[in-house]
Amino acid sequence: MLSIEKVDENNKQRIIDFLRADVVHHVFAFYDIQYEPQHTDAYVALDNEGLMGYVLVYTALDFPSVILEGENRAAERLLDHAPRNRFIMHIPPDLLRTVKSKFPSTKCYVENWMLVTKDEAKFIRSTLARRLKTADVPKFGALLSTREEH
Repeated sequence: MLSIEKVDENNKQRIIDFLRADVVHHVFAFYDIQYEPQHTDAYVALDNEGLMGYVLVYTALDFPSVILEGENRAAERLLDHAPRNRFIMHIPPDLLRTVKSKFPSTKCYVENWMLVTKDEAKFIRSTLARRLKTADVPKFGALLSTREEH
């Protein structure tokens, strides 16, 4: 059974231990819960298998920065603890539909991370791309203005 808990002094170490299992993936939550607790509100979704997701609200900026991670069924419930007004939400691509169902008019910063082990990266140089120049700005702006949100 899925339960939602606010991260506080009673459960903080247990949550940090869950996050430590994949600390690179959860680096912001791992750090903010430990070292910026005065600027961090976090809620976690837990079940018998452990941590199923979290919503982290970082408040030290001009407006809140929200990180939502986890399974869709957990994310649906965790969104009840997101701010209701101006904020930036960082989400993985698979949670976009869930967020849009709860906040239809919101703009989301979809993050798709790629992690590479040292000395295993293989970079290629494309002949199909070039560095943009100042003269390209109007064309690039026009292109972005026609883009549909995905």
